[in-house]
Amino acid sequence: MAFFSANHTLLMENIYICTLKQNLILNHTAMKKYLMTMLALVFGLGLVQANPVGVSQAKYVGQQFVQANFEQSRQAQELTLVYTGTSTRGEACFYVFNVGNDGFVMVSADDFYRPIIGYSKNRSFDTNINPELGYMLNQLIASRTGKNTGKATPKVAAEWQSVMNSGKLISRNGGRGEFYLVQTQWDQGSPYNYFCPQAAGGPGGRVYAGCVATAMSQVMKYWNHPLQGTGSHTNYNSGFGPLSADFGATTYEWDKMPNKLTNNSPQEEIEAIALLMYHCGIAVDMHYAIDGSGAYSQDVPSRITQYFGYTNQAVLRGRDNYTYDNWSQMLKESFDMGWPLYYSGQSPEGGHAFVCDGYNDEGFFHYNWGWSGSGDDFYDFDQIDYNSSDGAIFNFVPTEVYNTTAQAPTNLTVTPAANNELSATVSWTNPSKALNNSNLSSIDQIVVCRDGQVIYTEDNVTPGANMTITDNSVPRFDYFIYTVYAVTNGNHGKIVYSNKIGFGPTCGWTINVSQASFTGFRGGKIHVYNAAGTEFATVTTTNSSVQSFPVDMPLGNVSFAWTAPTQTGSFNMAFTIKDSQNNTVYTYSGSSDDMPVGVFYEGSNTCGNAVGDGVPTNCVALVDDENPTNINVSWDPIRDNGYGYVVYRDGLLYRLIPEGTSFVDENATIGGHCYVIGYLYDGGENGQYSNESCATSGACYPATNFDFEYTGSNFKIKLKWEKPEPSEGLSGYYLFRKFGEEGTYERVKSLSASATSYTDNSANQEGDYYYKLYAVYHNLGDCISAPAYWINDHNQFYLHAPYSYDGVNELEAGSVAIFPNPTTSSFTVEAEGLNHVTVYNLVGQKVYEQNCQDNKAVINMNVETGVYMVRVATSQGEITKRITIIK
Repeated sequence: MAFFSANHTLLMENIYICTLKQNLILNHTAMKKYLMTMLALVFGLGLVQANPVGVSQAKYVGQQFVQANFEQSRQAQELTLVYTGTSTRGEACFYVFNVGNDGFVMVSADDFYRPIIGYSKNRSFDTNINPELGYMLNQLIASRTGKNTGKATPKVAAEWQSVMNSGKLISRNGGRGEFYLVQTQWDQGSPYNYFCPQAAGGPGGRVYAGCVATAMSQVMKYWNHPLQGTGSHTNYNSGFGPLSADFGATTYEWDKMPNKLTNNSPQEEIEAIALLMYHCGIAVDMHYAIDGSGAYSQDVPSRITQYFGYTNQAVLRGRDNYTYDNWSQMLKESFDMGWPLYYSGQSPEGGHAFVCDGYNDEGFFHYNWGWSGSGDDFYDFDQIDYNSSDGAIFNFVPTEVYNTTAQAPTNLTVTPAANNELSATVSWTNPSKALNNSNLSSIDQIVVCRDGQVIYTEDNVTPGANMTITDNSVPRFDYFIYTVYAVTNGNHGKIVYSNKIGFGPTCGWTINVSQASFTGFRGGKIHVYNAAGTEFATVTTTNSSVQSFPVDMPLGNVSFAWTAPTQTGSFNMAFTIKDSQNNTVYTYSGSSDDMPVGVFYEGSNTCGNAVGDGVPTNCVALVDDENPTNINVSWDPIRDNGYGYVVYRDGLLYRLIPEGTSFVDENATIGGHCYVIGYLYDGGENGQYSNESCATSGACYPATNFDFEYTGSNFKIKLKWEKPEPSEGLSGYYLFRKFGEEGTYERVKSLSASATSYTDNSANQEGDYYYKLYAVYHNLGDCISAPAYWINDHNQFYLHAPYSYDGVNELEAGSVAIFPNPTTSSFTVEAEGLNHVTVYNLVGQKVYEQNCQDNKAVINMNVETGVYMVRVATSQGEITKRITIIK
């Protein structure tokens, strides 16, 4: 455990000895429709109220996540609820489900927060929770207790929909894998405490080594440093008399320190690790006890410098002094540089120390709690309100590493091109010195990134030189952070960060604050998001003055969210939001307690311009013949003026195409991708989009010729398809289904690689079912193909299957006549016993229907040029035919 002094800014007044294990407060126990349900929650197309999530829904979410992210052999394993994180008010905050015997997933109990909190693919959740993990989970519980939550932020809402549909979380770090630095899984107990004082009742008859020593030693093992220490030290406050260590006379045998010990480990391995941990404890004046050993975290930086050869720039920084974005950026920079962090926290039970050493694509951080790997894995604690005592030791690196690492570049400027072009000029000055201010003689490489993705590198650049590049690949109107760093002697240098750089048309809105407390919003903030769900502005006040805050508002859908004050006590507040035409779009006046946390307003910023009603048509996505990782996307134009076409890929705003009606999605991530096209007018988007078209990048081939028939006496829907060609490496299929046009696709079945049909016996409700079938390749990184195309239309990637209790017989093609075809507007349907005609467009939207009373019907539709599907129902059965409308 860690101790904290009363005069340290991070720390609490009292000192506590933490117990070996602690108990948590836990109980053991259609196109428009497509965008609205799959995408629009990100892009401000509709408010969604946050709601509690019950156990059954949470289990479904967890199962979806497991099936999309765990190995295939794990996907059929049962999820078992083993913990419910519960507040003192009885509110469920999260659920923990074990996945078989060697994995777990932690799911939020309120969809105001991100759906997944943590997971492990390697070990089950130990219900005897270690103190360090328990501390963080109790922090999480406290932060979610009694919150007046409103509507989730755009990305959180979209992430729930994504996990419900596909099991996937939204990428936040440019496709990064599950990367972390520290591989050891050490412990405080036996045999790691082999050299600690003897004490009856302690593990192995000795006291615990202490969480501070465990965290220190694991970071030091990562560096395998030092070979030999410096000086000596006597601990007079150990509780067991004076205890001494001669660091300068000790050689630390790093090659004899495995990642994990057992009781059967060789004695030389036990002693090598135990000696290091004991010396760490002596260095920080560990107070030893059989129920938990503790020391002060603020002593660590000076002692690792004095005795172990680590840089004197190691520093303990407090989490509560930084915003989440800034703190997250600091952690990621350290891990990108290959520098793990000693992490600490304070609770009423005592202090805690552990290791944080990596992050993944979804924005989860990796924690090593120091209990033989128990609970080690990826977690997202970003919803915790940090007005407490967490901290981390930055620059915990050997002196020689620090002294040969380049400083950050300076003078970074990013200037977007004029006329809203998707381009920017990036300029900076290369570093000329290392972190210890020694001169750099050379730079191996300079690296420029946009939102974590490398966009430019150059080798052997000159230290101190001014450099300029042009980024001509800005993908869309959005906000991006640019970073630049140097590589010297193989070491990743410090990073310089730009502000969020906006691209695209904007106009001025204002937020007028007319009432607040004497200290303003007391830490409460108004956050502003653009159509892509990117937060680009934050507004707060620190006094009671009447103030007006200008906001440079991007064109299109926007949303505003509130975060609660961090200081206690309610106060009266009032503010008004006005658009570019000085129209009031939102007003609040009342108690701060009554202002719900989350999104409180969504709307469209037209900048006073008109929005047309055109809809792009005939979207087609095809894999490039010469490069199978390139996908060519094209569509038919509309005759309107504006900024160009917007491309949505897999439900997310992806590209803006200012000119032309095609683009190449170069080097698309392996797997299936689906595209829809909209248009960005001078006044924004109109919410109307093209058909969806899909293609697969790389050797992750989809099934083909998706079709159905009715089978058996109860006329069940039997789905049929052809396996991919080639099908090498095929693991199986995921089948998704929704009921009715307004339904939401959910996965209903995982099928083997040998399957080419499936009878859906659970489709029992009379009406319309829709299906999507995906091929899965686990040996290609759990690659999922594009959905299979319908046998009758290779640009339709779903199957529409009506179902009736009495059965629906498919008619012979010649028994129904539709003419003329093509037609300019009206057409005639003839069939014996004709009773109903329904017409759908190619994205599954019903555009017309008519009841019929004789054997002929004239259909008059006011629709756009295109291909439509005509579903004809007679007394003998049903059939679907195509018709082309040309105007």
